[in-house]
Amino acid sequence: MLMRYALGNKCIMDHTLSDSVINKLHTPAFIIDEDIIEKKLSWVRFLKCKLNCKVLYTLKPLILKEVLQSMSSHLNGFSASSLFEARLAADVIGKTGTLHYTSPGLEIKDFLPLNELCDYIAFNSLSQASQLEKWLSKETQYGLRINPQKSYVEDARYDPCCQYSRLGISLKQLHACVKENSSLLSYISGIHFHSNCDSVSFTPLLETIKHLLTDGGNLIKQLRWINLGGGYLWDESTDYSPFYETISLLNEQDGLEIFFEPGASLVRESGFIVAEIIDLFQIDDVPIAILNTTVNHMPEVFEYQYKPDIVGEKSEGEFTYIIQGASCLAGDIFGEYTFDKPLKVGSRLIFNHMGAYTFVKAHMFNGINLPTLYLHSKARGIYEKKQFTYDDFLSKIGEK
Repeated sequence: MLMRYALGNKCIMDHTLSDSVINKLHTPAFIIDEDIIEKKLSWVRFLKCKLNCKVLYTLKPLILKEVLQSMSSHLNGFSASSLFEARLAADVIGKTGTLHYTSPGLEIKDFLPLNELCDYIAFNSLSQASQLEKWLSKETQYGLRINPQKSYVEDARYDPCCQYSRLGISLKQLHACVKENSSLLSYISGIHFHSNCDSVSFTPLLETIKHLLTDGGNLIKQLRWINLGGGYLWDESTDYSPFYETISLLNEQDGLEIFFEPGASLVRESGFIVAEIIDLFQIDDVPIAILNTTVNHMPEVFEYQYKPDIVGEKSEGEFTYIIQGASCLAGDIFGEYTFDKPLKVGSRLIFNHMGAYTFVKAHMFNGINLPTLYLHSKARGIYEKKQFTYDDFLSKIGEK
């Protein structure tokens, strides 16, 4: 099983919002603390200033326009995987940053507007490149997504390099096609790869680059840019030396533009979900607490079958509960939690590390409303961005 949130159990929320503020929120509430993202961006600023490496934020984990705007001045740009993501990113950065794009599902109808929006587009397959070649733009740089075929993720569902992965082409296949048709590289100026997921070590990145330089060195010498993808987490204890060695090896390739696109590591620790206990009862003498949220607001809890961190949980508390969600899904269960004090109807619980792949995947199964969106920073306090309504539910089913 792939372990989510490998970086920790830090109770970040304890000193961020007071109980009085928490109790005034509409629950369930989804909160992004922009100060935490600002802190995570400190290493990104170092990369931009000290290394020959450009940093993009990949939009997949969290898409809130205000957050993207506050991040943009610290980044070189964004990375998108759909037309809607690209439109939002372009709206945020305008002409001041770089926009990359790659997707296995690129259609002609989307490719034409993407040509107008994006600076770099990496084709996912040679077939995709062939289909779209006639619509290439002189203003855009094109590349290929490579599958290095080096797996580091145990769970194949989240391994970009698993067997039969659709995410990129192998070097072996690329070499064979270039040998057969040398003109293929006439419009290809770079490569993109993404070979990991939630790795707390940069060693796999270094190993992958060494592999690419060994098996594809002649190819890389012909390129103008390389995108290292993401899938790496870091904090104060991270050993960055493998990353620095990776950049050093690539800098030996004359004139190669290097991009790195972190996602979850920048936003995961910034997110919190506040939920309220709406019912308490016992089953076979085991206390059950029902929340007014659901795993459908945090789909990766169900996908990964992991127990999310709740502020105030104690390893050796006196009061233990099985905490469950409000939907009719039998598996709407967060897990068993122990506290120093008994819970009661009306008590509010705070889930940590909800910033990545949470709200972007949340849905209204059972017609249960989405959490109210809030942004928080010390400078401006708590700000309600959106409280969802019945009209949003109707819109989802095509009635608005």
